[in-house]
Formats: sequence, structure tokens, C-alpha cells
Amino acid sequence: MSHTHTPSRRWRSAAVRSRSSSSPGPFDETARRATSVIDADPRSRGLSLVQSRSILFVLQGPQLGTVIAVREPSVLVGGRDGADLLLSDDGVADEHARLFRKPEGIYIEDLASASGTFLNGQRLTKLTKLVDGDMLRFGTTATLVKFSMVDELEEHALLTLFELTLRDPLTRLYNRRYFDRRARDEFSFAQRHGTKLAVLVIDIDHFKRVNDQFGHPVGDAVLAAVAKGIEKTKRPEDVLARYGGEEFIVLARSISPRNAEILGERIRRSVQSLTLDARFELSVTVSVGVAGLDSDTPFDSCEELVTAADAALFAAKRAGRNRISAAPGQSQGLREPPASER
Repeated sequence: MSHTHTPSRRWRSAAVRSRSSSSPGPFDETARRATSVIDADPRSRGLSLVQSRSILFVLQGPQLGTVIAVREPSVLVGGRDGADLLLSDDGVADEHARLFRKPEGIYIEDLASASGTFLNGQRLTKLTKLVDGDMLRFGTTATLVKFSMVDELEEHALLTLFELTLRDPLTRLYNRRYFDRRARDEFSFAQRHGTKLAVLVIDIDHFKRVNDQFGHPVGDAVLAAVAKGIEKTKRPEDVLARYGGEEFIVLARSISPRNAEILGERIRRSVQSLTLDARFELSVTVSVGVAGLDSDTPFDSCEELVTAADAALFAAKRAGRNRISAAPGQSQGLREPPASER
């Protein structure tokens, strides 16, 4: 998914980052560096083994396994875009609590939230210093967060392991496990706040022919190139994942069914224009299925929304491939590609 921006210095969970920017952020950069040193002797790379790094580690809740390095002067916990630790649980205020870095350590305070912030089971009433092993709960949510002091090697290892649980190793997109969890959170948010949400399922046409004719290494290169093409075309706030095999999926927030179809058409065109392996004069196309949640088309569950987009994809395949198809009742009448593009 990537436009070129100056990387922000702010640390945030991967579950948050893709809502606000598709550019490589500090989490990506640290995970990249961590991957390169994880098998090395820490002393040979100059890594400090002094427990001077502060992290938040989600032990329980929808963001289970999330690791955030606390490096900025302040870290916001809340339920809105822009929070460094974004919690989708009901009852979490938009700006629920804030951590502060001071010379003598890390402090936390509740931001006058209705449901409160709890430190080791006790409700916070003032700015309080955190110590290694402290347990945090925000309101009456299921999310439990541990505050830990770790050394540089441990921080690198935890961030790397967290990255590995989120990403497809070939394309470096989010994996299905991450997408399914994120989609459920976004669907619940959209239902609570009455906002729009769309899913686009994208499948490479006749991909088996690529593998059969040119071999799996070329097929892998095609998958990576298509992933990068979709990444560059989608909106910064959209979530893109490899959903399985030659199938990709996009979760688009606050977008109407018509604009979701327009996005799908942009993706279709961008993939068709890709320069792949020049040795074989190879090019590919994609078919796209689109379904949207809005006031006119309610869905009872996230699974229903994804299933509707998947069914629309199969309709596009049946209609000749290299085209966009919307869920029943949602088509906005985008023109079909000319015969020369099919």
C-alpha cells in the first residue's frame, strides 16, 4: 500500500498506523532494523542490554499482541484516529489517557474519562509514575496492557515478532489474520457511529497460467508487483492485505459505494498498466468485487460484508474478468472496460 512521505517519529501500533498513513513509519523502520540484527550477537552490533526502553504490551483484548515502544514525550491512548494506542473497545473515550516521558521515568494520567483508567486494579486519580510490570486497563474494557522496561535487544525482538504476526512474508502486506481482526473492529465502529465502510476483493486474472508458463519465481514477482501497485493506488487510510493465494482485499473507511467502485476501477487500471517481467512481455489484469456498508445497505456482520464483496468478485469473473462488480443493489453503473482492455 505506498506513497512517499517523510516518516513520522511517533510510535504507534500497526493496527493504528494504516488508518492515518500508508507511508513507512517508525514501526516499520524499527522492525526492519530488528529483523537484520535479531540473529546477531547484540554486543557485536553495539546493542545495549540495559533495561532503558519502555514498552506497552497488550496481553488481552482485540489488539492482543500489540507492542508499542514509548519514545515520544507523550503517548495518547484512546478511541479516535491519531491515538498512539487506538482501542476499539466500547467505553473507551476518544482521548482516554496519556503517558508522559520525564527524566525520572514514565508517568500516566487519566484524561477525565467517564469510565476511568485503572493501574493494577486501582482507579487513577492523579498523575502517577509507572514501574516495570504495572498492569493497565482503560475503562471496563477487555483490553489489558502491561508496562515493561526492557533492553534494546528485547525491544527489537518484540517489535520484530509483532511485525511477523501481521505481515505476509512475500508481499509485506498485512496478512489475513490481521485483516480479519481489523475488519471486525472497523465494522463495529461503523455500526456504532453510523459511518460508511467498504470492502474490495481483488483477484489476479488467470494467475495459474503465469505459474504454469513462467514458473513460480516469476509468479511470486508478479504477486509482489501487483501488491505494490495496489498499495500505491489505494488511499493512505485504507487497509490492504493479502487474503490468500492471488487474492487481495482492501478495507476502506468512510467511503460511499460509488466511491468504492471508483477506487476499484483505479486499482484495476493501475494493475493493468504495470510493467512486470520485460523478458516475457508479461502483463496481468485483476477483477474486483465491491460491497459497502451504509444506511441504504445494512449488513448484520463483518463476515456478511466480506461475503458480499467476494460474491461480487465472482460475478466479475463470470462476466469476463478485468472489470468491477458491485454487490446487488449497489452498482453505480461504472462503464465496462473496452474490449481492447479485457
